[in-house]
Amino acid sequence: MSSTVKRKQFSLEEKKNIISEVDKGLKKGEVAKKYGISPSTLSTILKDRESILKQLQTSVFDPSRKRIQTFLLIREKALEFAKMLEVENFQATVGWLNRFRERYGVLSKCISGEASDVPMNSVNEWRNGEVAALIKKYNPDDVFNANESGVFFQLEPKRTLAQKGNKCVGGKASKQRITALFCCNKSGTEKRKILIIGKSAKPRCFKNCKSLPCIYKFNKKAWMTQIIFNDWLIDFDTEMKKKKRKILLLIDNCTPHNAPPKLDNIRVEYFPPNCTAVLQPLDQGIIRAVKSRYRTFLLRQILCDLEKNIQRKCNVKEAIEWICGAWDDISQSTITNCWKHATTTKDANSVSEVAEYDESNTHNIQQSELEQIWSTAKKKTSLPDDVNLEYYLGADDNVSTCYELTEVDIVQSIKDSKDEATDESSGDEDEEAVMGNDVRNVTSSEALTSLEVMRTFITSQSDVPDFIFTNIHQLQNYLLSIKTANLVQKKIVDFL
Repeated sequence: MSSTVKRKQFSLEEKKNIISEVDKGLKKGEVAKKYGISPSTLSTILKDRESILKQLQTSVFDPSRKRIQTFLLIREKALEFAKMLEVENFQATVGWLNRFRERYGVLSKCISGEASDVPMNSVNEWRNGEVAALIKKYNPDDVFNANESGVFFQLEPKRTLAQKGNKCVGGKASKQRITALFCCNKSGTEKRKILIIGKSAKPRCFKNCKSLPCIYKFNKKAWMTQIIFNDWLIDFDTEMKKKKRKILLLIDNCTPHNAPPKLDNIRVEYFPPNCTAVLQPLDQGIIRAVKSRYRTFLLRQILCDLEKNIQRKCNVKEAIEWICGAWDDISQSTITNCWKHATTTKDANSVSEVAEYDESNTHNIQQSELEQIWSTAKKKTSLPDDVNLEYYLGADDNVSTCYELTEVDIVQSIKDSKDEATDESSGDEDEEAVMGNDVRNVTSSEALTSLEVMRTFITSQSDVPDFIFTNIHQLQNYLLSIKTANLVQKKIVDFL
């Protein structure tokens, strides 16, 4: 009587592991013995290698089975988070999951990983593929790119070598880093307000500060998170809906970007893995131009402080104002040139030449002026010869802007957001120690007097650009409107 042999069933993940064992150099006989399969079964699995790996990559397998497994995983994690957050009587039912998905617009997505080199074939395929065709269907005003960049906002020239290439995932350097999210459209007509992420909810330099030229968020690492990015997306989408605009947003697939909420007026498309250095317009010279301007502001401030024999570092508020000012200075031609370089098909040899040409020729800051400022700063601060301007400008090019959140990090971020409303002293002590002066209320009369002093100085200079006078006039009108409003309010109170 012949015995019935029970056939083993393997999941796609297990089949992938079997293939990996053979790829590592293990003998096929040993692999077959380890997994309890016959040599013929192993040969069949290896023969189907391409199909197995493709199914894994695109997640094409039993949908109903996948949904059950996904629900069980989400339910288990939800119960863990409820326990960590001390939420009582929580039950992760199917109804709860459906309501959760509906509320936050959770969609199923397959996200590819990053590679180590720029695959030019993928780059040119993208430039000539479906997304490129999609871009052509939109008005250039309605095609946007968004990307984060880390900034060592207090970086002094003497610290350049210490920070060059530092990913800054912790330690002292992380206290000097902020993350900035830039976003602009293809035509260069719209530069979105910068989203800046700091370490403190309310730094002491924000005292009496009710307005900032940016959107400000915080967490203890000053990194972009999925929560912050999705909130930004929702606000962006709401604005586009009010304006009745349908737009296309191009982004990379880093962790905070890979689970966007349900959006009505924004279509999100991703760049191929590891191609952003070539395909992302903001990486073709736009962010570099912003940082060049910011570092110019910083160097000027350092020189002014040296002249007054003052030793101090800029605070987060000053950094925000300078970065936003630098962003405002970026010209439309710089943006359109960088978009052109990113979307034009070219061979591998021409990519670096285009990017280099853009960086040296499309900045509004005159290179000669920047070099003169650097030369003066180098002499006054006794910098070593191996610290050059290019190193200084690119010191934070590789700074991390996000990381994989652990369960503990997620729970802590929720607790931090709840504490924000009541936390009045969350300023970073290291940051506050370098401010150099106390923050106090300034009256409208004091501001107008200071503006008059500024006007007197400006008119004593030669060849002042017209826009300076325009800005002073606008500022004066704004200050006068505040003062007038205060006087009117005071008279109304007198009659009560």
